Amino acid sequence: MLPQQLDIALLAFIPGLINLAIFIYSYFFLPQSKLSNAFSMLVFSAMAWQISEGFLKLTQDINTAKNLYIIAQAGSLIVIASCLYFSLIFTKFIVNMKSSLVSFFIFFPAIFFIISNILQWTNTEFTYSSSYGFLNTTDSTIYSLESLYISICGIATTLLLINFWIKQKDARSGLFAVGFLIPFIQGLITEIIFPELLDIPPIPLTTATITIFSIASIIALKKYNLLSFSPYKVSDSIINNMSDALLISDNNGVIKYVNPSLLKLLSYKNEDLIDKRGEFLLADNESEEKISLTIEGIQEKKNEHYEINLSTKDGNIINAILSSSPYYQNNKIIGALLIFHDITNEKEQVKKLTAAMISGEEKERQRLAFELHDGISQSIAGINMKLQSLKSVIIVKENDFILDDIIQSTKESITEIRNISHNLYPLNEDDFICDAITKLIGRHKNIPLKFVLNVAGNKPLSNNLTITTNVYRVVQEFINNSIKYAQAKTITIDIIHNKYSMTLEIGDDGIGFDLNSINQNNGIGLNNMEQRIKIIGGSFNLTSEVNIGTKLVLNVPS
Repeated sequence: MLPQQLDIALLAFIPGLINLAIFIYSYFFLPQSKLSNAFSMLVFSAMAWQISEGFLKLTQDINTAKNLYIIAQAGSLIVIASCLYFSLIFTKFIVNMKSSLVSFFIFFPAIFFIISNILQWTNTEFTYSSSYGFLNTTDSTIYSLESLYISICGIATTLLLINFWIKQKDARSGLFAVGFLIPFIQGLITEIIFPELLDIPPIPLTTATITIFSIASIIALKKYNLLSFSPYKVSDSIINNMSDALLISDNNGVIKYVNPSLLKLLSYKNEDLIDKRGEFLLADNESEEKISLTIEGIQEKKNEHYEINLSTKDGNIINAILSSSPYYQNNKIIGALLIFHDITNEKEQVKKLTAAMISGEEKERQRLAFELHDGISQSIAGINMKLQSLKSVIIVKENDFILDDIIQSTKESITEIRNISHNLYPLNEDDFICDAITKLIGRHKNIPLKFVLNVAGNKPLSNNLTITTNVYRVVQEFINNSIKYAQAKTITIDIIHNKYSMTLEIGDDGIGFDLNSINQNNGIGLNNMEQRIKIIGGSFNLTSEVNIGTKLVLNVPS
Protein backbone atom coordinates (compact mmCIF):
# COMPACT_ATOMS: atom_id res chain seq x y z
CA MET A 1 0.00 0.00 0.00
CA LEU A 2 2.65 2.46 1.09
CA PRO A 3 4.69 2.41 -2.14
CA GLN A 4 1.63 3.38 -4.21
CA GLN A 5 0.76 6.15 -1.74
CA LEU A 6 4.39 7.23 -1.85
CA ASP A 7 4.17 7.59 -5.63
CA ILE A 8 1.05 9.76 -5.24
CA ALA A 9 2.75 11.75 -2.45
CA LEU A 10 5.82 12.38 -4.59
CA LEU A 11 3.55 13.84 -7.26
CA ALA A 12 2.64 16.44 -4.64
CA PHE A 13 6.08 16.84 -3.01
CA ILE A 14 8.01 17.41 -6.26
CA PRO A 15 5.88 20.32 -7.61
CA GLY A 16 5.78 21.65 -4.03
CA LEU A 17 9.58 21.86 -3.96
CA ILE A 18 9.56 23.41 -7.45
CA ASN A 19 7.14 26.08 -6.27
CA LEU A 20 9.30 26.66 -3.17
CA ALA A 21 12.26 27.40 -5.48
CA ILE A 22 10.09 29.67 -7.65
CA PHE A 23 8.90 31.53 -4.53
CA ILE A 24 12.46 32.12 -3.32
CA TYR A 25 13.49 33.39 -6.75
CA SER A 26 10.49 35.68 -7.26
CA TYR A 27 10.42 37.10 -3.73
CA PHE A 28 14.13 37.57 -3.04
CA PHE A 29 15.72 38.08 -6.47
CA LEU A 30 13.20 40.06 -8.50
CA PRO A 31 12.11 43.72 -8.14
CA GLN A 32 9.15 43.96 -5.79
CA SER A 33 5.77 45.09 -7.08
CA LYS A 34 2.08 44.31 -6.68
CA LEU A 35 2.38 41.79 -9.46
CA SER A 36 5.50 40.07 -8.11
CA ASN A 37 4.06 40.00 -4.56
CA ALA A 38 0.81 38.46 -5.83
CA PHE A 39 2.81 35.87 -7.78
CA SER A 40 5.00 35.08 -4.75
CA MET A 41 1.92 34.59 -2.56
CA LEU A 42 0.41 32.33 -5.21
CA VAL A 43 3.41 29.97 -5.49
CA PHE A 44 3.99 29.97 -1.72
CA SER A 45 0.41 28.93 -0.97
CA ALA A 46 0.64 26.34 -3.76
CA MET A 47 3.80 25.00 -2.15
CA ALA A 48 2.10 24.79 1.27
CA TRP A 49 -0.91 23.04 -0.26
CA GLN A 50 1.19 20.52 -2.19
CA ILE A 51 3.55 19.58 0.63
CA SER A 52 0.73 19.18 3.17
CA GLU A 53 -1.17 17.10 0.59
CA GLY A 54 1.93 14.95 0.19
CA PHE A 55 2.09 14.24 3.92
CA LEU A 56 -1.68 13.66 3.96
CA LYS A 57 -1.19 10.88 1.40
CA LEU A 58 1.36 9.18 3.66
CA THR A 59 -0.19 9.45 7.14
CA GLN A 60 -2.34 6.65 8.53
CA ASP A 61 -3.45 8.53 11.67
CA ILE A 62 -6.93 10.08 11.44
CA ASN A 63 -6.16 13.02 13.79
CA THR A 64 -2.96 13.88 11.93
CA ALA A 65 -4.89 13.61 8.67
CA LYS A 66 -7.50 16.12 9.91
CA ASN A 67 -4.81 18.63 10.86
CA LEU A 68 -2.97 18.16 7.55
CA TYR A 69 -6.25 18.50 5.69
CA ILE A 70 -6.88 21.90 7.32
CA ILE A 71 -3.44 23.11 6.15
CA ALA A 72 -3.89 21.64 2.66
CA GLN A 73 -7.39 23.09 2.31
CA ALA A 74 -6.17 26.50 3.49
CA GLY A 75 -3.40 26.37 0.88
CA SER A 76 -5.80 25.42 -1.92
CA LEU A 77 -8.21 28.23 -0.99
CA ILE A 78 -5.43 30.82 -0.90
CA VAL A 79 -4.07 29.46 -4.20
CA ILE A 80 -7.37 29.88 -6.02
CA ALA A 81 -7.89 33.37 -4.55
CA SER A 82 -4.27 34.32 -5.38
CA CYS A 83 -4.70 33.09 -8.95
CA LEU A 84 -7.68 35.40 -9.43
CA TYR A 85 -5.93 38.34 -7.74
CA PHE A 86 -2.74 37.79 -9.77
CA SER A 87 -4.76 37.59 -13.00
CA LEU A 88 -6.59 40.84 -12.22
CA ILE A 89 -3.28 42.65 -11.77
CA PHE A 90 -1.52 40.90 -14.66
CA THR A 91 -4.31 41.72 -17.13
CA LYS A 92 -4.44 45.34 -15.83
CA PHE A 93 -8.06 44.82 -14.81
CA ILE A 94 -7.76 46.49 -11.39
CA VAL A 95 -5.33 49.32 -12.17
CA ASN A 96 -7.96 52.02 -11.63
CA MET A 97 -9.73 50.24 -8.77
CA LYS A 98 -8.94 50.24 -5.06
CA SER A 99 -6.77 47.13 -4.80
CA SER A 100 -7.43 46.80 -1.06
CA LEU A 101 -11.18 46.63 -1.70
CA VAL A 102 -10.72 44.09 -4.48
CA SER A 103 -8.46 42.01 -2.22
CA PHE A 104 -11.09 41.99 0.49
CA PHE A 105 -13.83 40.64 -1.76
CA ILE A 106 -11.51 38.01 -3.25
CA PHE A 107 -9.86 36.72 -0.07
CA PHE A 108 -12.65 37.17 2.50
CA PRO A 109 -14.57 34.01 1.48
CA ALA A 110 -11.33 32.00 1.51
CA ILE A 111 -10.48 33.22 5.00
CA PHE A 112 -14.04 32.46 6.14
CA PHE A 113 -13.81 28.86 4.92
CA ILE A 114 -10.33 28.44 6.47
CA ILE A 115 -11.64 29.64 9.84
CA SER A 116 -14.67 27.32 9.56
CA ASN A 117 -12.28 24.39 8.97
CA ILE A 118 -10.03 25.34 11.89
CA LEU A 119 -12.97 25.78 14.28
CA GLN A 120 -14.60 22.64 12.85
CA TRP A 121 -18.01 24.24 12.39
CA THR A 122 -18.85 21.13 10.37
CA ASN A 123 -18.09 17.61 11.59
CA THR A 124 -15.73 16.32 8.94
CA GLU A 125 -15.91 12.73 7.79
CA PHE A 126 -12.84 11.00 6.35
CA THR A 127 -12.57 7.81 4.34
CA TYR A 128 -9.29 5.95 4.00
CA SER A 129 -8.29 4.93 0.47
CA SER A 130 -5.51 2.49 -0.18
CA SER A 131 -4.54 4.53 -3.23
CA TYR A 132 -4.94 8.10 -2.00
CA GLY A 133 -4.83 7.92 1.80
CA PHE A 134 -7.43 9.87 3.80
CA LEU A 135 -10.18 11.60 1.78
CA ASN A 136 -12.73 14.12 3.03
CA THR A 137 -16.22 12.75 2.27
CA THR A 138 -18.17 15.31 4.34
CA ASP A 139 -21.49 16.39 2.84
CA SER A 140 -22.32 19.86 4.19
CA THR A 141 -23.51 23.27 3.09
CA ILE A 142 -20.18 24.93 3.97
CA TYR A 143 -18.20 22.48 1.82
CA SER A 144 -20.68 22.97 -1.02
CA LEU A 145 -20.26 26.76 -0.78
CA GLU A 146 -16.51 26.25 -0.66
CA SER A 147 -16.65 24.24 -3.89
CA LEU A 148 -18.81 26.94 -5.48
CA TYR A 149 -16.32 29.65 -4.44
CA ILE A 150 -13.40 27.66 -5.91
CA SER A 151 -15.34 27.13 -9.14
CA ILE A 152 -16.21 30.83 -9.50
CA CYS A 153 -12.63 31.98 -8.85
CA GLY A 154 -11.25 29.40 -11.26
CA ILE A 155 -13.66 30.28 -14.06
CA ALA A 156 -13.03 34.03 -13.60
CA THR A 157 -9.26 33.48 -13.66
CA THR A 158 -9.49 31.38 -16.81
CA LEU A 159 -11.66 33.93 -18.62
CA LEU A 160 -9.37 36.83 -17.67
CA LEU A 161 -6.21 35.08 -18.88
CA ILE A 162 -7.72 33.77 -22.12
CA ASN A 163 -9.33 37.14 -22.94
CA PHE A 164 -6.01 38.93 -22.34
CA TRP A 165 -4.18 36.31 -24.40
CA ILE A 166 -6.53 36.78 -27.36
CA LYS A 167 -6.61 40.60 -27.21
CA GLN A 168 -2.99 41.37 -26.37
CA LYS A 169 -1.29 38.37 -28.02
CA ASP A 170 0.68 38.03 -24.79
CA ALA A 171 2.48 34.67 -24.69
CA ARG A 172 2.84 34.86 -20.90
CA SER A 173 -0.93 35.03 -20.37
CA GLY A 174 -1.27 32.09 -22.77
CA LEU A 175 1.17 30.08 -20.67
CA PHE A 176 -0.66 30.94 -17.47
CA ALA A 177 -4.02 30.17 -19.06
CA VAL A 178 -2.92 26.69 -20.13
CA GLY A 179 -0.94 26.06 -16.94
CA PHE A 180 -3.93 26.98 -14.79
CA LEU A 181 -6.71 25.60 -16.97
CA ILE A 182 -5.50 21.97 -17.07
CA PRO A 183 -5.26 21.42 -13.26
CA PHE A 184 -8.38 23.50 -12.69
CA ILE A 185 -10.52 21.46 -15.09
CA GLN A 186 -9.07 18.23 -13.71
CA GLY A 187 -9.78 19.32 -10.12
CA LEU A 188 -13.25 20.58 -11.04
CA ILE A 189 -14.13 17.20 -12.55
CA THR A 190 -12.46 14.79 -10.12
CA GLU A 191 -12.91 16.67 -6.85
CA ILE A 192 -16.22 18.54 -7.32
CA ILE A 193 -18.39 17.35 -10.22
CA PHE A 194 -17.85 13.56 -10.01
CA PRO A 195 -18.26 13.39 -6.21
CA GLU A 196 -21.49 15.40 -6.47
CA LEU A 197 -22.97 13.50 -9.41
CA LEU A 198 -21.69 9.98 -8.72
CA ASP A 199 -21.63 10.14 -4.92
CA ILE A 200 -18.01 8.98 -4.77
CA PRO A 201 -15.06 10.27 -2.76
CA PRO A 202 -13.00 13.05 -4.40
CA ILE A 203 -9.92 11.98 -6.34
CA PRO A 204 -7.12 14.33 -5.14
CA LEU A 205 -4.90 14.64 -8.22
CA THR A 206 -4.88 18.44 -8.53
CA THR A 207 -1.71 18.83 -6.48
CA ALA A 208 0.03 16.64 -9.05
CA THR A 209 -1.37 18.25 -12.20
CA ILE A 210 -0.62 21.73 -10.86
CA THR A 211 2.97 20.87 -11.79
CA ILE A 212 1.91 22.11 -15.24
CA PHE A 213 1.29 25.54 -13.74
CA SER A 214 4.74 25.46 -12.11
CA ILE A 215 6.36 24.64 -15.45
CA ALA A 216 4.39 27.42 -17.17
CA SER A 217 5.58 29.83 -14.46
CA ILE A 218 9.22 28.87 -14.98
CA ILE A 219 8.94 29.41 -18.75
CA ALA A 220 7.20 32.77 -18.22
CA LEU A 221 9.88 33.86 -15.74
CA LYS A 222 12.91 32.79 -17.76
CA LYS A 223 11.90 32.92 -21.44
CA TYR A 224 9.45 35.82 -21.36
CA ASN A 225 11.02 37.79 -18.49
CA LEU A 226 7.91 37.87 -16.34
CA LEU A 227 8.33 40.39 -13.50
CA SER A 228 11.78 41.44 -14.78
CA PHE A 229 10.48 44.86 -15.85
CA SER A 230 8.89 46.33 -12.77
CA PRO A 231 8.03 50.02 -12.35
CA TYR A 232 7.56 49.59 -8.62
CA LYS A 233 11.09 50.12 -7.37
CA VAL A 234 9.74 53.12 -5.53
CA SER A 235 6.74 53.13 -3.29
CA ASP A 236 3.48 52.20 -4.97
CA SER A 237 1.62 54.78 -2.95
CA ILE A 238 3.94 57.61 -4.05
CA ILE A 239 3.59 56.71 -7.72
CA ASN A 240 -0.15 56.15 -7.59
CA ASN A 241 -0.89 59.33 -5.63
CA MET A 242 1.56 61.77 -7.20
CA SER A 243 -0.17 64.67 -8.97
CA ASP A 244 2.21 64.67 -11.94
CA ALA A 245 1.72 62.15 -14.73
CA LEU A 246 4.33 59.41 -14.93
CA LEU A 247 5.16 57.07 -17.80
CA ILE A 248 7.82 54.37 -18.03
CA SER A 249 8.87 53.03 -21.42
CA ASP A 250 11.43 50.49 -22.52
CA ASN A 251 14.41 51.41 -24.69
CA ASN A 252 12.27 51.19 -27.83
CA GLY A 253 9.65 53.67 -26.60
CA VAL A 254 7.09 50.97 -25.77
CA ILE A 255 4.97 51.96 -22.76
CA LYS A 256 5.40 49.62 -19.78
CA TYR A 257 3.70 51.58 -17.02
CA VAL A 258 1.56 54.66 -16.52
CA ASN A 259 0.31 56.01 -13.21
CA PRO A 260 -3.33 57.00 -12.50
CA SER A 261 -2.54 60.71 -12.91
CA LEU A 262 -1.50 60.20 -16.53
CA LEU A 263 -4.62 58.15 -17.27
CA LYS A 264 -6.75 60.90 -15.76
CA LEU A 265 -4.87 63.68 -17.56
CA LEU A 266 -5.18 62.09 -21.02
CA SER A 267 -8.55 60.31 -20.48
CA TYR A 268 -7.16 56.89 -21.40
CA LYS A 269 -7.55 53.48 -19.79
CA ASN A 270 -4.53 51.43 -18.84
CA GLU A 271 -5.14 48.82 -21.54
CA ASP A 272 -5.16 51.59 -24.16
CA LEU A 273 -1.51 52.37 -23.46
CA ILE A 274 0.42 49.40 -22.04
CA ASP A 275 2.73 47.62 -24.51
CA LYS A 276 2.05 50.21 -27.21
CA ARG A 277 4.45 52.77 -28.65
CA GLY A 278 3.76 56.20 -27.23
CA GLU A 279 3.91 58.35 -30.37
CA PHE A 280 0.12 58.70 -30.55
CA LEU A 281 0.14 60.60 -27.24
CA LEU A 282 2.10 63.46 -28.83
CA ALA A 283 0.21 66.39 -30.33
CA ASP A 284 2.69 67.64 -32.96
CA ASN A 285 5.83 66.80 -34.93
CA GLU A 286 8.01 68.97 -32.72
CA SER A 287 6.99 66.97 -29.66
CA GLU A 288 7.66 63.70 -31.52
CA GLU A 289 11.16 64.89 -32.42
CA LYS A 290 11.86 65.83 -28.79
CA ILE A 291 10.71 62.42 -27.53
CA SER A 292 12.83 60.62 -30.14
CA LEU A 293 15.90 62.56 -29.03
CA THR A 294 15.01 61.81 -25.41
CA ILE A 295 14.85 58.05 -26.01
CA GLU A 296 18.20 58.22 -27.82
CA GLY A 297 19.74 60.33 -25.06
CA ILE A 298 18.61 57.92 -22.35
CA GLN A 299 21.40 55.51 -23.30
CA GLU A 300 23.86 58.35 -22.66
CA LYS A 301 22.36 58.78 -19.16
CA LYS A 302 20.95 62.22 -19.98
CA ASN A 303 18.33 63.96 -17.86
CA GLU A 304 16.30 66.47 -19.84
CA HIS A 305 13.60 69.09 -19.18
CA TYR A 306 11.56 70.81 -21.86
CA GLU A 307 8.06 71.74 -22.95
CA ILE A 308 5.96 69.26 -24.88
CA ASN A 309 2.39 69.00 -26.18
CA LEU A 310 0.29 65.91 -25.44
CA SER A 311 -2.97 64.85 -27.03
CA THR A 312 -5.83 63.48 -24.94
CA LYS A 313 -8.08 60.66 -26.09
CA ASP A 314 -10.68 63.31 -26.96
CA GLY A 315 -8.20 65.25 -29.10
CA ASN A 316 -7.58 68.10 -26.65
CA ILE A 317 -4.06 69.52 -26.32
CA ILE A 318 -2.22 69.42 -22.99
CA ASN A 319 0.84 71.63 -22.50
CA ALA A 320 3.33 69.94 -20.18
CA ILE A 321 6.87 70.20 -18.91
CA LEU A 322 8.63 66.88 -19.48
CA SER A 323 11.36 65.66 -17.14
CA SER A 324 13.10 62.55 -18.41
CA SER A 325 15.70 60.27 -16.90
CA PRO A 326 17.06 56.75 -17.48
CA TYR A 327 15.22 53.86 -15.81
CA TYR A 328 17.61 51.34 -14.26
CA GLN A 329 17.48 47.73 -13.23
CA ASN A 330 20.56 46.10 -11.73
CA ASN A 331 22.66 49.10 -12.84
CA LYS A 332 21.52 48.60 -16.43
CA ILE A 333 19.39 51.11 -18.35
CA ILE A 334 16.24 49.26 -19.42
CA GLY A 335 14.04 52.22 -20.33
CA ALA A 336 13.04 55.83 -19.75
CA LEU A 337 11.17 57.41 -16.86
CA LEU A 338 9.10 60.38 -18.03
CA ILE A 339 7.28 62.80 -15.71
CA PHE A 340 4.80 65.29 -17.22
CA HIS A 341 3.81 68.41 -15.29
CA ASP A 342 0.61 69.93 -16.70
CA ILE A 343 1.11 73.66 -17.40
CA THR A 344 -1.97 74.12 -19.58
CA ASN A 345 -3.68 76.44 -17.09
CA GLU A 346 -0.49 78.41 -16.47
CA LYS A 347 0.03 78.86 -20.21
CA GLU A 348 -3.57 79.90 -20.63
CA GLN A 349 -3.13 82.54 -17.94
CA VAL A 350 0.07 83.79 -19.60
CA LYS A 351 -1.77 83.80 -22.92
CA LYS A 352 -4.60 85.89 -21.47
CA LEU A 353 -2.13 88.27 -19.82
CA THR A 354 -0.18 88.64 -23.05
CA ALA A 355 -3.40 89.19 -24.99
CA ALA A 356 -4.44 91.88 -22.51
CA MET A 357 -1.06 93.59 -22.80
CA ILE A 358 -1.19 93.51 -26.60
CA SER A 359 -4.78 94.74 -26.55
CA GLY A 360 -3.74 97.61 -24.27
CA GLU A 361 -0.82 98.36 -26.54
CA GLU A 362 -3.11 98.47 -29.58
CA LYS A 363 -5.55 100.78 -27.80
CA GLU A 364 -2.71 103.11 -26.87
CA ARG A 365 -1.46 103.03 -30.46
CA GLN A 366 -5.00 103.88 -31.61
CA ARG A 367 -5.20 106.78 -29.16
CA LEU A 368 -1.83 108.16 -30.26
CA ALA A 369 -2.76 107.70 -33.93
CA PHE A 370 -5.95 109.70 -33.46
CA GLU A 371 -4.07 112.39 -31.48
CA LEU A 372 -1.49 112.72 -34.26
CA HIS A 373 -3.99 112.60 -37.09
CA ASP A 374 -6.76 114.74 -35.63
CA GLY A 375 -4.61 116.96 -33.40
CA ILE A 376 -1.04 117.73 -34.42
CA SER A 377 -1.58 116.96 -38.11
CA GLN A 378 -4.56 119.32 -38.31
CA SER A 379 -2.65 122.06 -36.45
CA ILE A 380 0.28 121.85 -38.87
CA ALA A 381 -2.15 121.80 -41.79
CA GLY A 382 -3.67 125.05 -40.41
CA ILE A 383 -0.20 126.59 -40.14
CA ASN A 384 0.48 125.56 -43.74
CA MET A 385 -2.69 127.27 -44.93
CA LYS A 386 -1.79 130.48 -43.10
CA LEU A 387 1.68 130.43 -44.62
CA GLN A 388 0.12 130.02 -48.06
CA SER A 389 -2.06 133.11 -47.37
CA LEU A 390 0.90 135.05 -46.05
CA LYS A 391 2.88 134.35 -49.20
CA SER A 392 0.37 136.23 -51.34
CA VAL A 393 0.92 139.47 -49.41
CA ILE A 394 4.71 139.25 -49.01
CA ILE A 395 6.25 142.46 -50.42
CA VAL A 396 9.90 141.44 -50.58
CA LYS A 397 9.91 138.85 -53.38
CA GLU A 398 13.55 137.99 -52.99
CA ASN A 399 12.69 136.23 -49.67
CA ASP A 400 10.07 133.98 -51.25
CA PHE A 401 12.40 130.92 -51.19
CA ILE A 402 12.54 131.03 -47.37
CA LEU A 403 8.76 130.91 -47.11
CA ASP A 404 8.62 128.18 -49.76
CA ASP A 405 11.00 126.04 -47.67
CA ILE A 406 8.84 126.53 -44.59
CA ILE A 407 5.69 125.60 -46.49
CA GLN A 408 7.39 122.50 -47.96
CA SER A 409 8.61 121.46 -44.50
CA THR A 410 5.09 121.69 -43.11
CA LYS A 411 3.78 119.55 -45.98
CA GLU A 412 6.44 116.92 -45.32
CA SER A 413 5.67 117.03 -41.60
CA ILE A 414 1.98 116.46 -42.32
CA THR A 415 2.84 113.49 -44.56
CA GLU A 416 5.23 112.01 -41.96
CA ILE A 417 2.70 112.40 -39.15
CA ARG A 418 0.03 110.73 -41.25
CA ASN A 419 2.42 107.85 -42.01
CA ILE A 420 3.22 107.49 -38.33
CA SER A 421 -0.48 107.63 -37.53
CA HIS A 422 -1.27 104.90 -40.05
CA ASN A 423 1.59 102.73 -38.79
CA LEU A 424 0.35 103.11 -35.23
CA TYR A 425 -3.20 102.11 -36.11
CA PRO A 426 -3.41 101.07 -39.77
CA LEU A 427 -6.60 99.00 -39.89
CA ASN A 428 -10.25 99.63 -40.45
CA GLU A 429 -12.80 97.23 -39.00
CA ASP A 430 -13.66 95.90 -42.46
CA ASP A 431 -10.03 95.31 -43.51
CA PHE A 432 -8.97 91.74 -44.27
CA ILE A 433 -5.32 90.81 -43.85
CA CYS A 434 -4.65 90.96 -47.61
CA ASP A 435 -6.12 94.49 -47.68
CA ALA A 436 -4.04 95.59 -44.70
CA ILE A 437 -0.82 94.16 -46.16
CA THR A 438 -1.52 95.81 -49.52
CA LYS A 439 -1.73 99.18 -47.69
CA LEU A 440 1.45 98.35 -45.77
CA ILE A 441 3.33 97.62 -48.98
CA GLY A 442 2.05 100.90 -50.42
CA ARG A 443 3.67 102.84 -47.57
CA HIS A 444 7.09 101.46 -48.61
CA LYS A 445 6.91 102.47 -52.28
CA ASN A 446 9.66 105.05 -51.88
CA ILE A 447 12.34 102.58 -50.77
CA PRO A 448 14.43 100.40 -53.15
CA LEU A 449 12.74 97.13 -52.16
CA LYS A 450 10.56 94.96 -54.38
CA PHE A 451 7.39 93.43 -52.92
CA VAL A 452 5.63 90.39 -54.43
CA LEU A 453 2.16 89.66 -52.99
CA ASN A 454 0.24 86.51 -53.98
CA VAL A 455 -3.23 85.76 -52.62
CA ALA A 456 -4.99 82.42 -53.21
CA GLY A 457 -8.31 81.04 -52.02
CA ASN A 458 -11.46 82.84 -50.98
CA LYS A 459 -11.59 85.42 -48.21
CA PRO A 460 -13.60 84.37 -45.15
CA LEU A 461 -17.15 85.73 -44.98
CA SER A 462 -16.37 87.87 -41.94
CA ASN A 463 -13.25 89.58 -40.63
CA ASN A 464 -11.77 88.97 -37.19
CA LEU A 465 -10.04 92.26 -36.37
CA THR A 466 -8.00 90.73 -33.50
CA ILE A 467 -6.51 88.07 -35.78
CA THR A 468 -5.94 90.57 -38.59
CA THR A 469 -4.25 93.08 -36.27
CA ASN A 470 -1.84 90.51 -34.77
CA VAL A 471 -0.90 89.01 -38.15
CA TYR A 472 -0.42 92.51 -39.53
CA ARG A 473 1.91 93.46 -36.67
CA VAL A 474 4.02 90.33 -37.24
CA VAL A 475 4.31 91.04 -40.98
CA GLN A 476 5.09 94.69 -40.22
CA GLU A 477 7.88 93.63 -37.82
CA PHE A 478 9.28 91.18 -40.39
CA ILE A 479 9.38 93.85 -43.12
CA ASN A 480 11.00 96.39 -40.75
CA ASN A 481 13.68 93.84 -39.80
CA SER A 482 14.30 93.02 -43.46
CA ILE A 483 14.73 96.71 -44.25
CA LYS A 484 17.01 97.42 -41.25
CA TYR A 485 19.21 94.31 -41.14
CA ALA A 486 18.69 91.88 -44.02
CA GLN A 487 19.88 93.98 -46.99
CA ALA A 488 17.12 92.28 -48.93
CA LYS A 489 16.16 93.17 -52.50
CA THR A 490 12.83 91.33 -52.61
CA ILE A 491 10.17 90.38 -50.07
CA THR A 492 7.63 87.78 -51.16
CA ILE A 493 4.32 87.36 -49.35
CA ASP A 494 1.98 84.43 -50.11
CA ILE A 495 -1.47 84.36 -48.51
CA ILE A 496 -3.54 81.18 -48.85
CA HIS A 497 -7.11 81.21 -47.55
CA ASN A 498 -8.62 77.84 -46.62
CA LYS A 499 -12.07 77.06 -45.27
CA TYR A 500 -11.13 77.31 -41.61
CA SER A 501 -7.62 78.77 -41.62
CA MET A 502 -5.19 81.03 -43.41
CA THR A 503 -1.54 80.33 -44.20
CA LEU A 504 0.79 83.28 -44.69
CA GLU A 505 4.37 82.85 -45.89
CA ILE A 506 6.70 85.83 -45.98
CA GLY A 507 10.33 85.62 -47.00
CA ASP A 508 13.21 87.81 -48.05
CA ASP A 509 16.39 87.18 -50.06
CA GLY A 510 18.62 88.97 -47.57
CA ILE A 511 21.76 87.96 -45.73
CA GLY A 512 19.89 85.82 -43.20
CA PHE A 513 21.13 85.09 -39.69
CA ASP A 514 21.86 82.29 -37.22
CA LEU A 515 18.78 81.75 -35.05
CA ASN A 516 20.99 80.50 -32.20
CA SER A 517 23.13 83.64 -32.08
CA ILE A 518 20.62 86.48 -32.28
CA ASN A 519 21.10 89.26 -29.76
CA GLN A 520 18.78 89.93 -26.84
CA ASN A 521 16.87 92.79 -28.48
CA ASN A 522 16.09 90.81 -31.62
CA GLY A 523 15.26 87.83 -29.43
CA ILE A 524 12.61 89.87 -27.61
CA GLY A 525 11.20 91.07 -30.94
CA LEU A 526 10.96 87.54 -32.32
CA ASN A 527 9.42 86.32 -29.10
CA ASN A 528 6.77 89.07 -29.25
CA MET A 529 5.99 88.08 -32.83
CA GLU A 530 5.54 84.44 -31.82
CA GLN A 531 3.41 85.34 -28.80
CA ARG A 532 1.07 87.41 -30.98
CA ILE A 533 0.42 84.39 -33.20
CA LYS A 534 0.03 81.94 -30.33
CA ILE A 535 -2.56 84.01 -28.49
CA ILE A 536 -4.81 83.84 -31.56
CA GLY A 537 -4.37 80.05 -31.76
CA GLY A 538 -1.93 79.99 -34.66
CA SER A 539 1.42 78.36 -35.41
CA PHE A 540 4.69 80.24 -35.94
CA ASN A 541 7.67 78.83 -37.80
CA LEU A 542 10.69 81.02 -38.53
CA THR A 543 13.72 79.78 -40.47
CA SER A 544 16.80 81.59 -41.69
CA GLU A 545 20.00 80.69 -43.52
CA VAL A 546 23.06 82.87 -43.73
CA ASN A 547 23.46 84.44 -47.21
CA ILE A 548 20.20 82.85 -48.39
CA GLY A 549 17.43 84.67 -46.54
CA THR A 550 14.74 84.43 -43.92
CA LYS A 551 11.30 82.84 -44.12
CA LEU A 552 8.33 82.97 -41.77
CA VAL A 553 5.29 80.68 -42.05
CA LEU A 554 2.13 81.48 -40.10
CA ASN A 555 -1.01 79.40 -39.89
CA VAL A 556 -3.95 81.05 -38.14
CA PRO A 557 -7.69 80.43 -37.92
CA SER A 558 -9.82 82.38 -40.38
